[in-house]
Amino acid sequence: MSPRLVLGAVAIAAAISSPAFSQTIRQSQQQTPRGAYFVAGYSSQGNNGYWVTDFYRTIGPQFLFSARRALNTVSGQEQIQFIDEADCPAIATVLESLNGLSMPEVRIRNLSRQEGVVPYYPAPPTMNMDATGYAIWANGVQAEGSFAELNASAISGPIYGWGSFADELLRPCWQSPGSAVPDRAD
Repeated sequence: MSPRLVLGAVAIAAAISSPAFSQTIRQSQQQTPRGAYFVAGYSSQGNNGYWVTDFYRTIGPQFLFSARRALNTVSGQEQIQFIDEADCPAIATVLESLNGLSMPEVRIRNLSRQEGVVPYYPAPPTMNMDATGYAIWANGVQAEGSFAELNASAISGPIYGWGSFADELLRPCWQSPGSAVPDRAD
């Protein structure tokens, strides 16, 4: 294996197992309100930090989805808000759309190992370098039915589109006075 390919594989592995990303998932699970469990989360990265939104489902026969949003900055989390499905029915729409999100496929460059043959994948039709970046994380199911943890991020394409859609649908809910912060699971 060439040093170039080894370095590329190391870079991809480092990005996937980024401590910041792992820390975000741990924080999502640690912030779970009492009587609920974590179902999915996403973040939108901007110039002033990034917004982390986590979704939870209450435990019991009368379940509701809820969401927690926090602005993560170098100085810590600020502006923490909670909403639930009773006050914001858009939460269910956002989560339903996440179920249908087209996930990226793995593409390993130059797998044919032929000298001079390096398949390049076309650039996205639109790419705004000043765009917000979105990351998502959730539990998932593989094609044959086994469990998987999903993590993906992008500045264009379906992941970016879903993040923009989620932000737009939830924006009115975040702008209304937030509900009280519920007890967290200990």
